[in-house]
Amino acid sequence: MALSNKTINNLADALSQEVIDYIHDDERYVEFLMELIPDAIQDNIGNIDEDLKMDLTLSIIDHICFRKIK
Repeated sequence: MALSNKTINNLADALSQEVIDYIHDDERYVEFLMELIPDAIQDNIGNIDEDLKMDLTLSIIDHICFRKIK
Protein backbone atom coordinates (compact mmCIF):
# COMPACT_ATOMS: atom_id res chain seq x y z
CA MET A 1 0.00 0.00 0.00
CA ALA A 2 1.60 3.21 -1.15
CA LEU A 3 0.64 6.54 0.33
CA SER A 4 1.32 9.96 -1.09
CA ASN A 5 3.89 12.20 0.57
CA LYS A 6 1.09 14.56 1.57
CA THR A 7 -0.81 11.73 3.27
CA ILE A 8 2.33 10.56 5.07
CA ASN A 9 3.02 14.11 6.26
CA ASN A 10 -0.59 14.49 7.45
CA LEU A 11 -0.40 11.20 9.37
CA ALA A 12 2.94 12.22 10.89
CA ASP A 13 1.46 15.55 11.94
CA ALA A 14 -1.54 13.84 13.52
CA LEU A 15 0.59 11.30 15.39
CA SER A 16 3.53 13.46 16.47
CA GLN A 17 2.25 14.50 19.90
CA GLU A 18 1.13 10.98 20.76
CA VAL A 19 4.55 9.62 19.79
CA ILE A 20 6.29 12.29 21.85
CA ASP A 21 4.10 11.43 24.84
CA TYR A 22 4.84 7.73 24.33
CA ILE A 23 8.59 8.37 24.32
CA HIS A 24 8.41 10.51 27.46
CA ASP A 25 6.39 7.83 29.26
CA ASP A 26 8.76 5.00 28.34
CA GLU A 27 11.39 4.22 30.98
CA ARG A 28 13.89 3.40 28.24
CA TYR A 29 13.97 7.11 27.35
CA VAL A 30 15.23 8.09 30.82
CA GLU A 31 17.59 5.11 30.93
CA PHE A 32 19.02 6.16 27.56
CA LEU A 33 19.56 9.73 28.72
CA MET A 34 21.04 8.60 32.05
CA GLU A 35 23.55 6.50 30.16
CA LEU A 36 24.41 8.95 27.40
CA ILE A 37 24.46 12.36 29.08
CA PRO A 38 27.26 11.63 31.59
CA ASP A 39 29.46 10.57 28.67
CA ALA A 40 28.66 13.81 26.85
CA ILE A 41 29.45 15.82 29.99
CA GLN A 42 32.80 14.06 30.38
CA ASP A 43 33.65 14.55 26.71
CA ASN A 44 32.96 18.26 27.06
CA ILE A 45 34.47 19.15 30.44
CA GLY A 46 36.57 16.15 31.39
CA ASN A 47 36.55 14.12 34.57
CA ILE A 48 34.50 15.62 37.37
CA ASP A 49 33.13 14.47 40.70
CA GLU A 50 30.47 11.76 40.23
CA ASP A 51 27.92 13.60 42.39
CA LEU A 52 28.36 16.74 40.30
CA LYS A 53 28.10 14.72 37.11
CA MET A 54 24.82 13.21 38.35
CA ASP A 55 23.46 16.64 39.30
CA LEU A 56 24.38 17.99 35.88
CA THR A 57 22.85 14.97 34.16
CA LEU A 58 19.52 15.41 35.94
CA SER A 59 19.51 19.13 35.22
CA ILE A 60 20.26 18.56 31.55
CA ILE A 61 17.44 16.00 31.34
CA ASP A 62 15.11 18.72 32.64
CA HIS A 63 16.28 20.96 29.78
CA ILE A 64 15.65 18.39 27.05
CA CYS A 65 12.20 18.18 25.54
CA PHE A 66 10.64 16.93 22.40
CA ARG A 67 8.27 19.34 20.80
CA LYS A 68 6.09 19.19 17.79
CA ILE A 69 7.22 21.51 15.03
CA LYS A 70 4.57 23.31 12.97
